[in-house]
Amino acid sequence: MGETCDPPEEGFAECCFEDEPLFYMITIIDHEVNEEMVFKHVMKTGGDNCTLTSNEIDFETEELLVGSKAKSHVSKYCRSELKGKESIVCSGNMTIHHNDQSD
Repeated sequence: MGETCDPPEEGFAECCFEDEPLFYMITIIDHEVNEEMVFKHVMKTGGDNCTLTSNEIDFETEELLVGSKAKSHVSKYCRSELKGKESIVCSGNMTIHHNDQSD
């Protein structure tokens, strides 16, 4: 899940991109350990066949799921508010560079 947010305050130069990228705050759910992680200022490029990049994550779409395959995936892995809606699912490998800092 994600919602739009502003670009990071530092380290982003708009002039470096052909199309203006979008930035999101996203929640990633690790179903193996039932843990949610929230990442801010995740840059999305590439339209439906997207790439997500931040200081903490890297993701590149390897397969697009549409129609019944997307619906089945959303039913199994996504929050209830996303179920029953038309979806496109980007499937691929994600690397999380997670700093476990104690406050």
